[in-house]
Amino acid sequence: MSKPSETDKKFKNLKKFTFEKSTVSLWIVYRSLKQKIAKYTVKNVEIDKGLNLKFINILKHKIKSSNEYTEYDYFTIDPDDKLLVLDSKETDFTKILEQIDEGADSDPVKTNEDLSKAWAYAIKIENNRNFILGYKKIDESWDVKKRYNKINILFKNQKFFDLEEDDVFKIEKVVDFIYFDETLFVASKKNLEIGLNFREGMKAKRDSVLNEFETLAIVSDINKIKQKVGNNIHYLRQLATINNNGYFRNNGFMEKLSKANLSEKWGLSIIDNQIQIEDDNIEVVLKVLNKDRLKDLIEGETFDVHAKKIVSGS
Repeated sequence: MSKPSETDKKFKNLKKFTFEKSTVSLWIVYRSLKQKIAKYTVKNVEIDKGLNLKFINILKHKIKSSNEYTEYDYFTIDPDDKLLVLDSKETDFTKILEQIDEGADSDPVKTNEDLSKAWAYAIKIENNRNFILGYKKIDESWDVKKRYNKINILFKNQKFFDLEEDDVFKIEKVVDFIYFDETLFVASKKNLEIGLNFREGMKAKRDSVLNEFETLAIVSDINKIKQKVGNNIHYLRQLATINNNGYFRNNGFMEKLSKANLSEKWGLSIIDNQIQIEDDNIEVVLKVLNKDRLKDLIEGETFDVHAKKIVSGS
C-alpha cells in the first residue's frame, strides 16, 4: 500500500474538521485592477448569532458531500462530486488571506454602499486548533440595491403577508472553494479562475517557461512561439501546464522525445535535441513537450489529450 501523500492527509483532516464550539466571521472582499494587476482589500462585517449555524452548514455540507479529490489542472473541468486541489500559494488568495489574518485591524463594513461594491465574500470558521475559509465570488449581475421588479410576499397561515424591502445581501448556499492548511479545495474552477485573476498568473508562467525554452535551447525560434501564443487562453493554459509538469526539465527528455518522434513519425525536425520551429508545427510542439501525445497499448492508436493522470503502479 502506498504511503499517504501530504494532500491525502490534508483532505482527511478537512473531512474531520470540528465545527463544535467554533467561531464564525464574515469578510467582504473588494478587487481593483491597475494595469491588469489585481489589488484586494477586505472588510469585516458583524453578523447576528442566528446566522452562525447557517454559515457553518454551508461549509459542512460541502465537506461532507465531497469524498474524493483530484489535482487541479488547467484543462480539467469541474467534477460533480470531487474537489480540485491546488496550493494556495499559486493563486491571489494569499493576498486576501493576509488581510483576513489581520482580524480586528481590518476596517468594518459600515454602509450598504460598501456592500454594493463587493467582489466576493469569505466565511471563516475557526475552532481551537485551526480554521477553514469558504470563498464565493459574487455574481456580476447581482447588486444589493436591485429589486428585480418584484414584490416580496410571504405565505403563512393561509394568508399572504408583505415583506419589508430593505436592501438585501445574498449569501449563497455554495462556495467556490474552501481554504484549509495552505490548500484550496475547489468546487468551481470557473469562478476560482475568474475570482482570483488567473489569466495574469498564466501570463507570468508563459513568460517564465518560454525563457526556460530559450535558455535550454530546446527550440530553434522562441519568437515564433511567442507570436503564436500571445494572450490566447488555450495556449496560456498549455504553457502553464508545461511549466507545472516540467517534463522538459528531466534528464534525457529531449533525447527520448527525438527517438519517439522518429519511431512514431510525428513529423518534427529535431537537430541536436533542438526542435526546429515552423509556423505550422507549434501546436504539436507544445503537446509533445507536455507528453500530451499518448499511445493506446491495446490497439496502438495515438491520441492527443490535455488532462491525464498517472496510473498507480506504472
